[in-house]
Amino acid sequence: MNRKVTRLTPAGRGAVAVLRLQTADSHVLQSHFAAANGMRLAEAPLGRILYGHWGPEDLVVVRTGAEEWEIHCHGGQAAVERICDDMNADVQDAFVGDDAPSSLTACLLQQLASCRTRRTAEILLTQTTVLPEFLRTLGQIDQQQTLKEMIEAFLARRGIAQALTRPFRVAIVGQPNAGKSSLMNALVGYDRAIVYEQPGTTRDLVEADIVIDGWSFQLVDTAGIRRTSDTVESSGVEAAKASLSSSDACLLVVDTVAGWQPANDDIRQAVPAMQPALTVWNKSDLMEATSATEVETSEQAGVRISALTGEGVEQIRDWLAAGLPPGIPPGNVPLPVVESVNECLADFLVSKDISALRLRLAALDCGSTTDRSRQQR
Repeated sequence: MNRKVTRLTPAGRGAVAVLRLQTADSHVLQSHFAAANGMRLAEAPLGRILYGHWGPEDLVVVRTGAEEWEIHCHGGQAAVERICDDMNADVQDAFVGDDAPSSLTACLLQQLASCRTRRTAEILLTQTTVLPEFLRTLGQIDQQQTLKEMIEAFLARRGIAQALTRPFRVAIVGQPNAGKSSLMNALVGYDRAIVYEQPGTTRDLVEADIVIDGWSFQLVDTAGIRRTSDTVESSGVEAAKASLSSSDACLLVVDTVAGWQPANDDIRQAVPAMQPALTVWNKSDLMEATSATEVETSEQAGVRISALTGEGVEQIRDWLAAGLPPGIPPGNVPLPVVESVNECLADFLVSKDISALRLRLAALDCGSTTDRSRQQR
């Protein structure tokens, strides 16, 4: 049977295409789409947002009516044509020209491409309903003080919003040959960084991404920090120091055999004052257990590990998971995940102009994609 699919966004516009399918038989979708939470489409209530997979592609399916569905997929023409071919469907357009503004919902869905884990994607997906409703509520409030308090509380959650699409950056620092590259490889689970006994092997920043408890972390293996006359190595040392200032946390790797050296105090002082830092006593496999404990407690508290055997590495993962991800509020709490919204509300805190705020909220197109498509038909 030949079906018709309506495309609600201009072809080639942005990262997301929105397709509407009208059918009483959800099997046509179910045969190609698998929801990440296992829910079958026939059981989906109205308005339920389902994140999942269409073959190798990640996308979102929303039930918008008893016999109506929306598919939010990659905006490229090839992706749209493949989905339509799978459903044996023809595409017809219903948008109003290339200048039609994208909805707030479409803007949120575009950010899914920046989410690196299922957990963060699911949190962001809830905002497609929560954030527009919050903005509509703001537009109905007449009390300036109430607006101020609500907006300040909203903007205070920026750290949570940023964590959904940006990995936590963790600098691995220490003296040359302390085992920084070995530690990165142990955390990643494969040989991402070159390991060699010659001090000064790592001269450039080496990065690798890992996921811990549903959050994304970017590990940065830096050059060993020491005084050196080698021009190339010196540039690596400076890059390592600069990496510290742009990181969310750092792991200070210390050679347990050599013990705590004055140079480690210099590295400690280079760590920004408010930045979480963990001292990692590496090469514990080369020490007697009692001697290693004496070294740790006599100088700097931390964790004792062996990047070679993997002993203690899990403690580092636990420390990262406990210290960096923010506390996530309930799913009905709006988050400042759209910068144009944040700028609008921040401007109100300065101007305190309620009329101007309402005009700007209206311009942001706070309705759902479904509402907007009905206006265009």
